Amino acid sequence: MKAAVHYTYGDEKVLQFEDLPNLLPAENELLIKVVAVTVNRTDCAYLTGKPVIMH
Repeated sequence: MKAAVHYTYGDEKVLQFEDLPNLLPAENELLIKVVAVTVNRTDCAYLTGKPVIMH
């Protein structure tokens, strides 16, 4: 599966796109296929590592 990951705090330039292994659900779990997601202001604030709560 494709994933956007970051290993350090910073701006959008620290995001990397990686291919991760597909996960298999355990007996009491289920796997949900996600087709699309968005990145919002809260995600961007978390990425910087600043301890500020978004309004």
